Amino acid sequence: MRLILAAALAASVLLPVATRAQDTAGVEVRPGSTLLDASRIAARTDTFAMRMEFGPIQLVIRTAPLGDTALLRVERMSFEGREIGADSFAVRRSGLAPLFAESRGIMGTSRLTFPPGRAEGTYTPPDREERIIAETLSEPLFYANSMDLVLASLPLAAGRSFDLATWTPGGLNGVISVRVPRAEEVQIADGSRCDAWRVETVEETGRSPVYWIERSTGALLGYSADDTEIRIARLAACRR
Repeated sequence: MRLILAAALAASVLLPVATRAQDTAGVEVRPGSTLLDASRIAARTDTFAMRMEFGPIQLVIRTAPLGDTALLRVERMSFEGREIGADSFAVRRSGLAPLFAESRGIMGTSRLTFPPGRAEGTYTPPDREERIIAETLSEPLFYANSMDLVLASLPLAAGRSFDLATWTPGGLNGVISVRVPRAEEVQIADGSRCDAWRVETVEETGRSPVYWIERSTGALLGYSADDTEIRIARLAACRR
């Protein structure tokens, strides 16, 4: 999701639940790993309330099949009824390896493809010249914006840890460390409460975003990092 590059979510809405386990050593996971189960990723459209310094933003995320072999993700952000950014990307259903990605918004535009062992495309910052992206990927890497899909497909449980090899536009490649310390009860934007896994991550840059993944559906409920917050507006699986 674009929050890897642009946003995050507050932990003050979370109520801890006494589901804990002793931590295990991190297991390396790459696209195609047998730990991944893409059948856990449901076709869905969700609306999120997102709070940033300059005001509230609506984020709509749609996940859908792309033929029989891929998954398409489309994300749109709007402020005061005006669209301010849109992203889309596709991953292979079999192992969640990236296929293509496009992005446009206040941070610029980018177009990427992922032929075998490569990341290729362009990035154009606002009011600057287009930059060419051409990188060799020595091993399979996840596209960083697909992190919540990867988490939904993993066997999350209290005490489990994973090391996810990722690629991020701009050369911020490396391992994202993932730890599931416990289950938590999350209050979402409409006041409902959801049973979620709290997923703590550490990126190569030192940032430490937190995700909340609904336990029965694998849906993203929230994300927190830096000074931005996001919560899903409503989810049928959650209790009023």
